[in-house]
Amino acid sequence: KERKEKMKGTVNMSGIQEQGEYPLVPEAEYLFEIVEVVDGYSKNNDPMIAIKLVIKDGVYAGNWVWDNILIPSLDSSAVKILGRTKHFLHCIGEDYDGEEVTYDSDNWKYKEVYAEVGHELPNSYHKKTKPVISQYNLKDEDSVSKKKTDDEVPF
Repeated sequence: KERKEKMKGTVNMSGIQEQGEYPLVPEAEYLFEIVEVVDGYSKNNDPMIAIKLVIKDGVYAGNWVWDNILIPSLDSSAVKILGRTKHFLHCIGEDYDGEEVTYDSDNWKYKEVYAEVGHELPNSYHKKTKPVISQYNLKDEDSVSKKKTDDEVPF
């Protein structure tokens, strides 16, 4: 896409430490917060919402992963992904079942969700291994919080 305006400006970089690469988040389950939501469309013109998820706690707190939530129509070639979308909506406490499920991506911002991170190897889209969301988990399933609680019970 062509940019509408050129980005020019001035910014104060004094006292800012230069950074190189971010560490690759290990494959595991994390508690995330959705901090950014960007509405758009896929190449097939299906609604596609890009979400930025930030790890809430632990050693990797503050690291982030982007994911795309595709909401195809039933006649779309991408209809198979709709089960993942339904589960995502369930995991973030949104309406997810029925003949007319209404969604509003503005409601997703600042919601917490458990998700498992996987690694996508370098390919034609990116040169380095990158973290991806492999699946979302309900809070009452085998999530990080439940595992910790079960392990801490002495009997």
